Amino acid sequence: MSSQEIAATLRDQLKLAAPPIGIAFVTEAPRGVATAGERIPSSCTMWRLAEQGVFYAPPESHFNCPVGATVLGLELPPALQEELMGLVSTMASVGYFDPAEAAHLPTVKRPKRGALYGPLADLPAQPDLVLFWVDATQAMLAAEAAGTSVWTGQNGMKVFGRPGCAALPVALDENRPTMSIGCAGMRTYTEVADGAMLMVLPFAQAEKLAAELPRITAANQAITQFHEQRKQAIAGARG
Repeated sequence: MSSQEIAATLRDQLKLAAPPIGIAFVTEAPRGVATAGERIPSSCTMWRLAEQGVFYAPPESHFNCPVGATVLGLELPPALQEELMGLVSTMASVGYFDPAEAAHLPTVKRPKRGALYGPLADLPAQPDLVLFWVDATQAMLAAEAAGTSVWTGQNGMKVFGRPGCAALPVALDENRPTMSIGCAGMRTYTEVADGAMLMVLPFAQAEKLAAELPRITAANQAITQFHEQRKQAIAGARG
């Protein structure tokens, strides 16, 4: 299944408010692609910009967000390493973050010299990751289509919170769908709806999910109709 087909299926079946995006970690700047500037406030801001078009973001485009750059496995210059330590101290001082957590942040380990971002349907390379925003109902359908709701001993979908960007390396390392309920920074910089959550999948997992979605959507429509009729029948019997 092509990226265009996956994107169309995700949007149509899940009724997504925004297009799914793709991220490809690259070792050199791709030709003919616009380059992001250095005034982007956070790594997660890239995801919203990617909904609008394809661009390449070198490491320095991520450096306004030391946590996000670290999670993406980008090497920080000394000044930014100090800024990161200061940020960790600030988080600790308000009771938000235990400094001991910093050493355990997941990071993208594969070699890279930046990342290619854009709408999944338009990305000129096969993405490493597919990202999209979901509400609770969309997350339910995605989890069922991904097979993570099956009670047969299979690992379920990984779901966690801060930092939101950590869902990217977790999905890559564990090769499974990962969902983040986000963090204060992610919600501030992305300005997503209060109920929005981030779904992250390795490309191969996104392909499997898209292949299953039509069946899962139809099954849920059928079972919802069954429950609606049953609810009305029970209410009528008691009336």
